[in-house]
Amino acid sequence: MRKLYTEEEIREKIEKYKKEHEDFKAGEYHVLMISSTYALALLFEILQNNECSKYYLEKVIEEWNLHPGKHFHWAYLNALEKLGKAERALEEILSTPRSFGIETLAYFYREAGKKNESILLFSGLAVHAFELSETRSSFWRPHYLQKASNLWERAECKELADSYNMRALQTWNEVRDSLDRKLCLIEEAWLHEEVAYIHERAQRFDEALRYYEKAQAEYETAHKKEPTSVQANHCDGDWNRYYGFFSLQIPDLSYIDLPLDSYEENDLRRMRYRFLTLKQKARAI
Repeated sequence: MRKLYTEEEIREKIEKYKKEHEDFKAGEYHVLMISSTYALALLFEILQNNECSKYYLEKVIEEWNLHPGKHFHWAYLNALEKLGKAERALEEILSTPRSFGIETLAYFYREAGKKNESILLFSGLAVHAFELSETRSSFWRPHYLQKASNLWERAECKELADSYNMRALQTWNEVRDSLDRKLCLIEEAWLHEEVAYIHERAQRFDEALRYYEKAQAEYETAHKKEPTSVQANHCDGDWNRYYGFFSLQIPDLSYIDLPLDSYEENDLRRMRYRFLTLKQKARAI
């Protein structure tokens, strides 16, 4: 993560987020307030300032307790986890199960040391992702097959993870010339980032690099020439679905997609991470 930011950039963001936090507090925008607090904890963690990071993690919990129910649950849960209180986070989830997805429950079962429960849930989610790949349009099939692969990996079943990755790759090769929908630039960028990862996971590094470069160019052009389309597709398009895919591929995505940074900053920072990771994997072979 440290390679994605200069120290000056992090310190500028810290000052920016501190100011925004005060503005949100004054306006009683509780969701944005706790989001900025959690982002500050992450930024100090990247700087390896553990004392300040811990201070802001504890502040997340304090703000949650002052206004329970008015914040994103994920910031509260993640703060508990980072403070070594994964079991407390799990208790929170189990006390209000309808507020959380099964994937969140599976993750915190694992973090709380309940491995068998976690594996069982991730396995079920992997089967469901495969079922979605069978029922969705051809455009989405490679996406959901790769999601199944990532979920099998979380379920610690490498053989099935590898198998579904290869199925995702094969399916992409079958449908790439006959996609059943017209895409704007930002959608093309999301698609090609996903396809690049499928190739990366299959150790087809040259093809992965080609698709990542294609996605990079599309992100740059989309943010420059189609900002309205970018905004609309993030708010009302498929971004939430892609974020779900990407979060399985990048465990540390919360350090990259900062909640109050622009879409452009987050997209291009995520691409820098993709290139760095690909380079490291290629060197390791």
